[in-house]
Amino acid sequence: MNFKIMFFLIVLYVNLYAQMLNDISKNIAQQLYINSDFKNIADVKLKILPMKNLHDNSLTSIAGIKINENLINDLFVRGYKIVKSDQKPYNCVLVSTFINFKEGMLINSRVINVNTGLVHSTAKVFIPKKDLKEINKIYHKYSWFREN
Repeated sequence: MNFKIMFFLIVLYVNLYAQMLNDISKNIAQQLYINSDFKNIADVKLKILPMKNLHDNSLTSIAGIKINENLINDLFVRGYKIVKSDQKPYNCVLVSTFINFKEGMLINSRVINVNTGLVHSTAKVFIPKKDLKEINKIYHKYSWFREN
């Protein structure tokens, strides 16, 4: 196969799954925005916490790290004020968990007021296993989807 064609196919392949991660974070951000019960989103100073495994809170994932990184932009453009993880003050946190199923990964996210404990917004997305495996090939040195 011609080198240029091979290079083009590899770039296309990587871009396809990078775009998929981008679409996941956009989907979460849009759901959080639409489902929000805040009177004024601009009043929300939001800290994004690391995404954790629902069954083992000490585990995070490369998917979670990449999605959270994208969420900074996707939530900011929707009007949320994002607070760096080491900065204060903030009045809300974004808590996200993931759980692996035989068919794929489910991610649940919620915006929680740190003073009242009230949930102000929620979102959920499902990523099919076939997509997770393809994304994992790109980031092969990180195992963020484990077979159950």
